[in-house]
Amino acid sequence: TLAAGATDVVSTSGPDRYARLAHRVQTAADTARERATHEVTRARFEALTENTAFAVVTVDEDSTVQFASDAVEGLLGYEPAELVGESLTAVMPERFRDAHFAAIDRYLATGERELDWDWIEFSARHRDGHEVPLGISFGERTGRDGRLFTAVLRDITDRKEREERLSRLASAVENSMDGVAVLDDDGNYR
Repeated sequence: TLAAGATDVVSTSGPDRYARLAHRVQTAADTARERATHEVTRARFEALTENTAFAVVTVDEDSTVQFASDAVEGLLGYEPAELVGESLTAVMPERFRDAHFAAIDRYLATGERELDWDWIEFSARHRDGHEVPLGISFGERTGRDGRLFTAVLRDITDRKEREERLSRLASAVENSMDGVAVLDDDGNYR
C-alpha cells in the first residue's frame, strides 16, 4: 500500500485497468526522473555557490531576494536567510534605489539592457552601514514563477584603493614643479 512506499493504487477491475496501470507507471517514472534531475541540478548549484568566495544573489522581477549564498555573510554581513524574502534594496545604498527600479521596469517592458551585465561596478550597503564596492555580473533565467535575475558579487575594495593611490600619485607628479625621474632597482632611468 501507499504506507509501504507505493506511489499509487490501481483498481484491478474494468476493461482499461492495464492502460490505467501503464499510464500511472509512466507518470511515476517521469516524476522520479524529474526529481532525480532536479536533485543533480540542485547539488551542482550548491557546490558552485558554497565553494566560492563570490556571493551569489537571485531576485525575482519585483527585486525580492529568492536566494543568497553563504558568502553574502562575509561580504555584506547578512546571514543568507535574513535576505531571502526581503527586497534587494536592503543591501542597496538609497541613492541607487529609484534608478534600480526604473531600470528593472524598463528592462521588463522592453527587453533592452541599459548596463553591461557581464561586469558593472556598484556599491552595496553592508549590514553595519558602510559601503562595499562590488564588481557584479548578472544573468537571467525564466522559471515556473517568472523571470529570475542572478548576480555574482565580488568585493573590489582592494582594487579601488590601489586605483585611488595611483590616481593621487599621478596627480602629484603632474602638478609637481620639480622634475620627476623613474629609476629601476639598479638606478637606471626608465
